[in-house]
Amino acid sequence: MEQQQTYTLKEIVSTLGRIDAEDSDSARISRQVRHWTIHGLLNPAQRHTGRGRDRRYAAHEIRKAAIYLELTRYGMTVGSLKDVGDWLDMLEREKSPPWEFAKAGRFRIYFEVTWGLTGGHLAIVSVHPDDVPAAKRAAKDQKAYVITASVGRLDQANNPRVGAYSSVFINATRLFSAIDV
Repeated sequence: MEQQQTYTLKEIVSTLGRIDAEDSDSARISRQVRHWTIHGLLNPAQRHTGRGRDRRYAAHEIRKAAIYLELTRYGMTVGSLKDVGDWLDMLEREKSPPWEFAKAGRFRIYFEVTWGLTGGHLAIVSVHPDDVPAAKRAAKDQKAYVITASVGRLDQANNPRVGAYSSVFINATRLFSAIDV
């Protein structure tokens, strides 16, 4: 069985710093990665590292961290990021074609994240390729390109103060190309 490459915290910070040269504060990124690990948003490949041994993270965890880093710029909380992380884990586990395309840089894949006053949870996540016909031909699976996961309820009809108040599109292909793991 092939050994999966893993990365130390220092390597992750250096990698994530390549996403945005203007916002590459390594101390802040390091704190965020530790914070996300403590809250279970990132899972080290080795749980119990022991004294003097660095935690090591798989490439998938670095991709999640890149998306978390982008979402925190827009004020998304740890509670909401947990739902996003669960969804990203599902995409990786199921080898979702859009997820694989974003990793390979084959199409521009965007994640749409919308959240509201429903306990700060993720409400909608979608994947949108720029070239839907070509993406459909490549995967031969029409349903692979609009993936929606709902958590919580955005019930605007029954309570006008509740509903989506923010929506962000993330260019996953750009992020993954920048980190190149």
